[in-house]
Amino acid sequence: MFNFFRKFFPKKAKKSLSISFEETFFKNIHHQWIKSDDRLNKIFIEFFQNIPNSVKAFFTAHPLLILKANKKFSCCLDIPSGYKVILVFPDLNQRLNSVYYEDALAILAHEIGHLYYQHSEKSIDPLEAQVAADSFAAQLGHYKSLVKIIEEEAHGIEAKVRLVYLNSKYMFADGQSGGGILN
Repeated sequence: MFNFFRKFFPKKAKKSLSISFEETFFKNIHHQWIKSDDRLNKIFIEFFQNIPNSVKAFFTAHPLLILKANKKFSCCLDIPSGYKVILVFPDLNQRLNSVYYEDALAILAHEIGHLYYQHSEKSIDPLEAQVAADSFAAQLGHYKSLVKIIEEEAHGIEAKVRLVYLNSKYMFADGQSGGGILN
């Protein structure tokens, strides 16, 4: 009986998660603005190479859209269609296209952290969500850029808490930690 079903539903060849994720991402018409720019395309390819397979698997099941928009830096959205969306605002796009593109990748990694941890679906303290997303970005190797951005852009007690956490956990580890979901 199983042979009967196999005839009509043959097994699909499994693709590597990284190829499947990246192919799906770059084939999406909404990412044409990245694909059409050789420099940006290379930056995103390099960025995705540093993302663990467990995260790529999540975004294979919940497609990631990175869209241009108008505001400051970026934000992430969890929309009902199942897509996970990051909006890239002009200042972040400008950083992506500059020598400071590492700062932009740190911001994107932070937003991807929010989506991966599904903060919009949980009742979580906003500061705790920021710290978790910061930790995610730091584990991907963006510690130094993230600290620089928080020091330049964020103010108040929240920024100080985020910096203390990042520095206490990652300062001497060069962005890597012995714990966390990414290891």
